[in-house]
Amino acid sequence: AQLPINSLPTPSAERLLQLPLIRRHLIPDGPEKRPLVSSWQQPDQHYSDGILLAAPAIGLRLGYPVLAVDFDPKPADLGQAERTFQELTGRGSAQLPLSWTVTSGKPGRRQILLTADADAAPWLKPWSHDGLEIRWRGQQSVIDGHHPETGRYQWLPGRAPWECPIAATPLWLLEAIKPTRPQSA
Repeated sequence: AQLPINSLPTPSAERLLQLPLIRRHLIPDGPEKRPLVSSWQQPDQHYSDGILLAAPAIGLRLGYPVLAVDFDPKPADLGQAERTFQELTGRGSAQLPLSWTVTSGKPGRRQILLTADADAAPWLKPWSHDGLEIRWRGQQSVIDGHHPETGRYQWLPGRAPWECPIAATPLWLLEAIKPTRPQSA
C-alpha cells in the first residue's frame, strides 16, 4: 500500500530515528493519529527510515520498554486529568521525574513517556479514567508530526529525547495502577 507523503520531515523526526531505545518501536501514522499499517502491533514489525519520514506523523508502539502517562482533559475542565492523577496516586504530576514529554499544543494536554520494567510490573495494563490514561501494550502514541487540530506535535522545552533522558516509571505510580483498582476502557 502506498503511504501518504508528508511535505517535509521535521528535524525532530530525523532525530527520533537515531534513538536506539525506541527506534524499532516507531510506526508510521496518518493525519488522523492512526497507524497507516495494520501490522503495527507486531513487536517484530520495523519500518524503514524512508517510510517513517514520508508518513504525516510518527507514532511510538507502547509496551516494554515505554509507557505513556497521557493527560487529556476535557476542554471545559482543564484540571480534570491532574485531579484524577492526584486521586489515583496521592501526588501531583509535578512529582513525576523529568522525562520525555510531548504535546499536541492543546491546553492541558501532554504525554509523559517513561520506561517500565517487566520485572517491576508484569501485570501492567492500559488504564483510563476522567482525562488520564496510562497507555501501554496494544496502544500507540503519536510523538511527532501532524496533529489534526493544532498542526503539529511538539516536545515540551527541555523534555525532548535529545534534551533529557527518559526516566523510569516511579514505583508509586506502578503501585497506584495495579489491577486491583477499578478500570475503564
